[in-house]
This record gives sequence, C-alpha cells and structure tokens, in this order.
Amino acid sequence: MEEWQYYGLFLDKDTRDKLISFLENSKWDYLYEELSKVYLDHCTLLHQAHLKEDSFKSISIKEWLDVLLKLGITQKNILITHIGYSNKSLAFKVILNSFDPIKYPICFNETPHITIGTYKDGKPVDSNNITEWHEIKPIKITVNLKRI
Repeated sequence: MEEWQYYGLFLDKDTRDKLISFLENSKWDYLYEELSKVYLDHCTLLHQAHLKEDSFKSISIKEWLDVLLKLGITQKNILITHIGYSNKSLAFKVILNSFDPIKYPICFNETPHITIGTYKDGKPVDSNNITEWHEIKPIKITVNLKRI
C-alpha cells in the first residue's frame, strides 16, 4: 500500500516570490510583516486524515486526484481571489476550476486556500477556520499537483 500524507497544488519559487512581492506592496503588508512563520508553499487538496472519515467525498477526491496524476495532468493555472486572516493565520483563497475542466471536486476543504503564514502559536491548519476574507484583484498563478 502506498504511503502519503497529502495531495497538494505546489507553488514554484518564481510564483512564491511574485506573491511575496504582492503582499509587501499591498495594503495587507502589515499582516504579512507580523507573521511568525511564512509558509506560502501549497494548497492542500486532501489530507490522509480526511480518509479516516471514510466519506464518499474524500474517497472520490482521492480517486480523481490519482487519475490526474496518472494522466500527467499536474500543471495548471488557478486564481487567487481573496486574502483572509484570523488571529492565528493569513491565507489566500483560491479558485480551482481552471485545474479541472470537467469541474469535478478536487479539494476536500470547503474553502480552498494557500496558507501564507501563521501568527504566534498558530498552525497552517488554522487557515481552515478563517472567516474574514477580503476580495483582491485576481492573480493567476501556475501550480503543480503532487502527492507527498
């Protein structure tokens, strides 16, 4: 049986640098500067913990992600549409439709996002609890689907 922790859409260095530059030159710069730890690495699509729920949703997402990997459909564009924050984390909300031409769900999280960073004792998973989202001019980025 194959071992994995999660499936994610990963940023390359140039994309990460582009997003850091956006943050440093935006009205959100103070939120970025106050981070204790910067991640800005990937959008988690499915974590192995989701399969423990044995839900149809998690199993079907895993099957579809495996098909995409097997077919070599690993690099696509997605859109960053919002920035959100809480007292524990800062994140970009993303739209994944451009990754999947038939609009099959590929993300377990209700709000797909890329954790930018965390504050104090925050953890990346805290981005799942962000409720304060602010629309930004959409940023198109290229990501790479990987199973880690």
